[in-house]
Amino acid sequence: MTRVAIAGYGEQLIERYEAWSKIKDFTVTGVLDLSNKTDYLTHEMKELCINSLNAFQEQEVDWVDISVPVENRPELIRLAADIGMHVTCDIPFARTVEESAALIETCQEKGVGIHPIGSLRFSPAYQNASGQVASGAIGKTGVLRLAKGSKHPGVEKDIFLDLGLSQFDWLLSTFGSVGHVLGKHIQTQNAAGDTVEYAAVTLRMEDQSIAHIELSWAQPSGSASFELTGDSGMLSYDSASSQPIVLNISEKVQGDVLAVSVLEREIKHFADVAHQEAELLVTGADILEAMKVAEAVRQSVETGEPVYMERSGS
Repeated sequence: MTRVAIAGYGEQLIERYEAWSKIKDFTVTGVLDLSNKTDYLTHEMKELCINSLNAFQEQEVDWVDISVPVENRPELIRLAADIGMHVTCDIPFARTVEESAALIETCQEKGVGIHPIGSLRFSPAYQNASGQVASGAIGKTGVLRLAKGSKHPGVEKDIFLDLGLSQFDWLLSTFGSVGHVLGKHIQTQNAAGDTVEYAAVTLRMEDQSIAHIELSWAQPSGSASFELTGDSGMLSYDSASSQPIVLNISEKVQGDVLAVSVLEREIKHFADVAHQEAELLVTGADILEAMKVAEAVRQSVETGEPVYMERSGS
């Protein structure tokens, strides 16, 4: 039985606990609530609460799942690696490519794994779309349109990193590397006086397709959509639609509604990898490549010019 500890707070802490509790041969033995407010936790979680990550060492915990703000992630990742615990952590691991790469290297040196949580590769709609593209269902791809929106976080954050990172990772995994990027960004206030942000990103992909990504922190709730066009058809998805995924060729195909959440799919995948029952679908190195795209887009916004990407290894 693999012993798991969870570090976080709020609803995400409860979601992580519930997800891990469903994984076969894994048991949650510790909960670190960084808010120091345990009144919202279930009785079972309160029984597992500890005061510091160091206490996990005494419990001989094998794995820690980290779901905290990005500024707190590096410290917890390093501590977990020093103790010898494998790590799952929300993306990005840190604010910069350099620090994230250093954290991955630290885990490798300590002989522990570090796995990213938050990739669209586990979302049924996006996973379905990747498979359709790979099978040639829409032919040679041309224009790709993606959109992601949510409520403004209320604090200073990077919309390209915090909202766009998963979009960039999925594009890289489905269409190959990025040649160059162009970004635009605006932050203002709406009629109610609330801060809102918008960003528009254009990527020239390795296969010569053009990706347009719209990012918005101006919506009351989360939303996501894409429209992928090729010379043989179009694949579209809208999270707000009653029939969210449609292949417009000769017939419509509706994606299956899974009984498990995307988070559960992610966690189960990494658990299967740990038991040598699956090959990794996404790695920390993959997220680093997506972070490089986010940083290039930010640079483009600052300069007003396109930014050309260096090929990996060059």
